[in-house]
Amino acid sequence: DQLPEALRAYAFGPAEAAEPFGLDVFVERVSGRADVDVDAARDGITAVFDVLRDAVDPAAYTQVVTQLPAEYGDVADQSAPYVRRTA
Repeated sequence: DQLPEALRAYAFGPAEAAEPFGLDVFVERVSGRADVDVDAARDGITAVFDVLRDAVDPAAYTQVVTQLPAEYGDVADQSAPYVRRTA
């Protein structure tokens, strides 16, 4: 409910069912959909998680990232409190 209306369709699209997959598969999917190489996709994913962490309630962010496999910690800072990531 904290996402802008225009972004909700991308976050909650009806065409796909939820399925578990690892970070490498996620990066590959983002890379393919965005038509960028995997390094750019990984950087973009990290940026999105950083923006989300800064934009939403800390408890909501924590609830989401703690449900992800540990390997997602490479792109989604799972520590608290928020600390700006460095390149």
